[in-house]
Amino acid sequence: MKDKLISKQEFQLKRKDRKTRLKELLKQDRDVQDEVKEAIDQLERHDEYLHQALKVLIKEIQIYPDGKLDIHSSFAN
Repeated sequence: MKDKLISKQEFQLKRKDRKTRLKELLKQDRDVQDEVKEAIDQLERHDEYLHQALKVLIKEIQIYPDGKLDIHSSFAN
């Protein structure tokens, strides 16, 4: 197969198109990274809130050798 030379103009156009596409891909990658970071931050905040809520609601948890659990809540007598 014989290689075909392209004109300088065609080369510059293809290069510009590839640069534009690369910039778009990099922006999408940054957007995805930002979305993942936000999701992780939300999960961490959620875990913190959940931990605080459980600390308020649960007074004591007893675990027995047979695997039985007794959970004593702060609102139960």
